[in-house]
Amino acid sequence: MNNPPRIVVDSKDFQLLAALHENARQSFRALGSRVSLSAPAVRDRLRALEKRGIIQGYWVTPDPTIFDRQDLLVFYQDERTREEAVKALAVRDVAFVAWKVDGGLTVQVWPRNQKESLEELARMLGEPSGQALAEHPPHRSLSLADWRIIDVLIDDPRIELERLCKSTGLSPKNGPESHVRHDTRRGDLHHPSTGSLVRVRRTNLPSDG
Repeated sequence: MNNPPRIVVDSKDFQLLAALHENARQSFRALGSRVSLSAPAVRDRLRALEKRGIIQGYWVTPDPTIFDRQDLLVFYQDERTREEAVKALAVRDVAFVAWKVDGGLTVQVWPRNQKESLEELARMLGEPSGQALAEHPPHRSLSLADWRIIDVLIDDPRIELERLCKSTGLSPKNGPESHVRHDTRRGDLHHPSTGSLVRVRRTNLPSDG
């Protein structure tokens, strides 16, 4: 049986991946200052990492409590297949599924009714090994501008400021960037991270149905 080809990155690529994991909305210039590269060199390296499939995507993670949802992690420690990971995405209120290197699954669920969501997940995958309900501090109501920004960022986490302003109808002075920083400090919005080689996720938010 042939082993899969080994994926190799050099030290600069590794530093870029680490910096992106902290905050994937950094500019090429900001990333370059972290790893001692020019902005064009950073751009070319990231495009190469994306083309090789090492970076598979970027995402924004909103705090589910802003949608009146709970934040539940469900764990399957036994070895699972990719097909099972994909099947889990069909379960109502599943936000993402991480298929881990050891074959286990971590499923994030944003339920309104925890019992119903767990029962549906159990019908699909069997009884889980464990679960954990995350506690989030209360948030003030989001403004209409906040909702517009979150909606755009979910579709395109690395959108440039100029396009973000155009998409939300906000001016640079009124600051989509300041809204993003404010929402991040409050915990309503988490910085996007780089996709991994073993992550399966869907981009749509849970439905009310």
